[in-house]
Amino acid sequence: MIADALAAAGAPAGTFSLIEGASVDVGRALVVASGINAVAFTGSRRGGRALYDLAATRPVPIPVYAEMGSVNPVFVTPAALAARGDAIADGLAASMLNGTGQFCTSPGVVVVPVGEAGDRFVARLVAAIEAAPPGYMLNATIRDGLVAQLASTERLAGVEVVARGVLAADDGFGVAATALQTDAATFVSSPELCDEHFGPVTIVVRSEAGAMPAIAAAIEGSLTGTIHAEADEAGSDAVLGLRDALVERIGRLVWNGYPTGVAIAPAMHHGGPYPATTHSGFTSVGQASVRRFLRPVTFQDVPPAALPEELRGDRLGG
Repeated sequence: MIADALAAAGAPAGTFSLIEGASVDVGRALVVASGINAVAFTGSRRGGRALYDLAATRPVPIPVYAEMGSVNPVFVTPAALAARGDAIADGLAASMLNGTGQFCTSPGVVVVPVGEAGDRFVARLVAAIEAAPPGYMLNATIRDGLVAQLASTERLAGVEVVARGVLAADDGFGVAATALQTDAATFVSSPELCDEHFGPVTIVVRSEAGAMPAIAAAIEGSLTGTIHAEADEAGSDAVLGLRDALVERIGRLVWNGYPTGVAIAPAMHHGGPYPATTHSGFTSVGQASVRRFLRPVTFQDVPPAALPEELRGDRLGG
């Protein structure tokens, strides 16, 4: 269907090709092939970094626009928690479980204030996870990797499992949705908790409101960061401090929403600091994504007759 659509649009033959393989050898071969001038990749940090490093070894290096791991943190202020904690918990669970957590913008960390309102939030999130139907990963390798990573994370001091969802009875790459809980000090001091757990997993960090900027600063580069806050606190020092800390780590700030909503729009920036991507100035979603495969050229003092047709005055209205 893709080939037919390109042909109908008048695109050159060979614009789209599909090469399949059961190992990483195909990807390696493509990255070093002389006819390849740029690479886009979506996958793990290990895979993306391997391709990035390989491209740098070419006689003429080429750019690799790798989109890799992202925890997409969600921060809930005390006021938002008091006003609509149940709704936020429900929305978070839906976002986390969407596609069995296999979206690059799945919320992997949620920071919730300590106290009774936070306890109710966690209880609501736990209930939603435990009531969700079984989910399946894309393949056995991804499932096995998540299971092994979770086993390691759960052994960390100060980390507890608060929810475990239903596991499918068959052998269809099933995985149980999981919520872990820890405190702010443990999260900030444990780099493993900042790693993406690719799948239906979220880490609940219980925190004093004043510690939220420090938590944001401890998170590695992510595609998104979310703040749930009330309108009357939007300009407060606390919220602005959190915003400033978060913006240093993300490519898209979400306000009172959920990160899995990605619009195909000119203003969309689907990128972020390393390790979310290898080039934070580019987006892999939206109309601006084509810029990854364009090279700018300036025509200085070039007479109209020598300009490409697209740049001549009659085409530009001048």
